[in-house]
Amino acid sequence: MGALKNCSADRDETIAISPNEIANDKAVDAAIADFTRHRSQIEQAKGVLMAVYGISAEHAFDIMVWRSQETNTKLRKLVGQIIEDFTSQLNIPAGVRARADHLLLTAHERVSS
Repeated sequence: MGALKNCSADRDETIAISPNEIANDKAVDAAIADFTRHRSQIEQAKGVLMAVYGISAEHAFDIMVWRSQETNTKLRKLVGQIIEDFTSQLNIPAGVRARADHLLLTAHERVSS
């Protein structure tokens, strides 16, 4: 059993922490990390769809949910595949890439103070 010392101005006590509580805390930490990782992948896939199709974030998410449900594919797996496919198989013409480069490198000029 682990122990945590609680020292305050009015008392000095040791609080016992069971191995189950420690394991539960680790499980919660792992679940939060997993959620955060998958949430960031969803955001990335939404961004790809928004850029390619010129749609809102909400519409991009709705499309992913729709495809997930229509194909009976878990959303997290579908999102991973969208990211992989759009980043590896979508060949962006040089002119579009050059325009994107220009927009990226000059974005600061269009930011209002």
